[in-house]
Amino acid sequence: MIIILQRKVFTILNFLLITKSKIIFILFMILFSNTYGQASMDLFSFNGNLTDYKHRLNSFESNSANHIYKGDWQLSASFNSILGDNPSNSLLSLSLGKAIENHYFYVRYSPGLTAQFRFLNASTITTENDVEVESELLTDLTYSENFGFGYSYKFTDNFSIGGSLRYFTQKFDEQIPLIILTSDSVNYISTKSVVTEINVWQGDLGLNYNLNDDLSFSLSSHNLFSFKEQDTSSSYGMNFNKGFIAGAAYRLSSNFSANINYEMNGAFNLSGSHNFNFLNGKIGYEIALMHDKYQAPFISAVLPSINYTNEILSLTLKYVKYTSDRNKAFSLSDFNNEGINNIINNKYSPDKLILNLNIALSFVPDKNVRFVEIEYVENIYPTLIDEYIDKPFAKAKVINLTNKAVNVKPSSFIENLNSDIIHSPSINILGNDTAEVYFYTVIEDTDELINKSILSSVNFYLTTSGSNYDDEIEKPILLYDKNSWNGDVSSLKYFVYADLNKSEKYAKEVLYDNKTILDETDENEKIFSTVKLLFNNFVKQLQYVSDPRSNIERVQLPMETLNIKGGDCDDLSVSFASILESIGIQTAFIDYKEEPVNHVNLLVNTKIHPSERKRITNNDKRVFIRKNNLGNEEIWIPVETTVLTNFEEAWESGSEKFYKSAVTDFGLAKGSVKIIDIL
Repeated sequence: MIIILQRKVFTILNFLLITKSKIIFILFMILFSNTYGQASMDLFSFNGNLTDYKHRLNSFESNSANHIYKGDWQLSASFNSILGDNPSNSLLSLSLGKAIENHYFYVRYSPGLTAQFRFLNASTITTENDVEVESELLTDLTYSENFGFGYSYKFTDNFSIGGSLRYFTQKFDEQIPLIILTSDSVNYISTKSVVTEINVWQGDLGLNYNLNDDLSFSLSSHNLFSFKEQDTSSSYGMNFNKGFIAGAAYRLSSNFSANINYEMNGAFNLSGSHNFNFLNGKIGYEIALMHDKYQAPFISAVLPSINYTNEILSLTLKYVKYTSDRNKAFSLSDFNNEGINNIINNKYSPDKLILNLNIALSFVPDKNVRFVEIEYVENIYPTLIDEYIDKPFAKAKVINLTNKAVNVKPSSFIENLNSDIIHSPSINILGNDTAEVYFYTVIEDTDELINKSILSSVNFYLTTSGSNYDDEIEKPILLYDKNSWNGDVSSLKYFVYADLNKSEKYAKEVLYDNKTILDETDENEKIFSTVKLLFNNFVKQLQYVSDPRSNIERVQLPMETLNIKGGDCDDLSVSFASILESIGIQTAFIDYKEEPVNHVNLLVNTKIHPSERKRITNNDKRVFIRKNNLGNEEIWIPVETTVLTNFEEAWESGSEKFYKSAVTDFGLAKGSVKIIDIL
């Protein structure tokens, strides 16, 4: 949860009357924006953010980076109610926010954010005849915020930076005496009004950083820059003191939070909040204490508030209670000497109620889940067609943004490899929980396998309902070429099948040329004779050639081995297995793992029953007995495909190696020798 420290304050000061013989001070004030000074006073309260729904606190004042919002659009309205002898109510501002990916834009129009001070000053002028003439001179001071703009950018889920720009007007209307006029023996002073206008643009920058889900920090400038449209000045002008506001928020538990904002001038706002579930939303209440350098006593105000938030709206009611006497009168000279550092929170401000309403205007579906991180767990080798149906190639950490369990449907699309989006198994994630989500894929077009390794990209998607994605990420990926291999002997079967049609054509041509021999062969020995014929033809023009040095294992497709007339043990075993499998002769790879260099050769099923072994050999060490699916025993023979002389020598070499490594050295029992069926 992102807890962001803010301040916003409204103030209305009403008329104060001083005795006839003294200065008459009348003050009326209506304001929303915290312009300068006590910037940490927060109109929205912190508890509105405790609920972690889609609403943000639209504040320029305490942190310009606080413009990140989970939804699409957001409308905010603020209302002020002055308490006391002269109660009043007013609409203070309307604001609109728009989120576009990691960007947030915000505009605030503030027709009611105005402060007005009026002073009636008894003035006496002495004539040449020592006659004193009294008159009342009127001074009107008006301060307003007209509008403001905000922007922020979320670099990561934990860090955002933003800025704000606001436009203020200050208008000072003073009556000054001109001459003494006499009418019907009555002396009076002629006056004129002198109007001074100062329009100011004021900007700030801020940042937010969430250390974890429970602790967050913020830092914002205060009056970082300001410039006036007119080259004028006035003693009534606001104090443009520069500074900064530092904030921290700590979640003590799932329902309790403590917050502090501290300003460079020593002012601070300290609060504690609590919330609980209520009517498909949450209710939160907060108590805040405020210290202001320019106000007495030390704790200048107590600010209790209550907030209700659900998926649609956030409603906050706040009471501002000052601890000093707010009915005390002040003179124009006092006001002019001290000035004000904050329009809405100063020693003239009355107690008030503030109502803030935020409404979500989402024209796009809410995002229920999002990616936290994603990583590849398997490289993509295009020839391993079905490998990634059962084995994920990527996994992601996904967070549920809601407080309810959701069913997440992951999917992905690999450029240059998939023709359509591939859907992976769905997973249920509990409310506000995180889970690992796995992505699988299917390599569909085997006729157009990649001929060279390329840098491609993967689009990962998360969907919870409908057809719109809750989140998506594009990530680069290296797609290896069709001859690249992951080094797992069990994956060699995919290379066996890659050229099966071509292998079948080759096998049938050889068998057709030797049809007479096969026709004269006993039916029980036909498979054995077929293997012998095919192997002797297979090795006629082949030679053993090692793979070139590379970080990636490489395997030739079956027909590539025949075309280039050579290969290593992987290539030769794959090619001959493909020839046999294409005509229905069952084969298996023998994986020798404890050799100085890993080695692979073939085991071939002759379909001969062990009782008929002497049909092919008198040496029982040259055969290996295995049971078929029906439980019947069959003779399998090891063939060393790197012996490129003839079948008898290849069989002899293969059986010697197999008997020693697998049987005598207990390789099968220890797992150093494995038999991997191709089917």
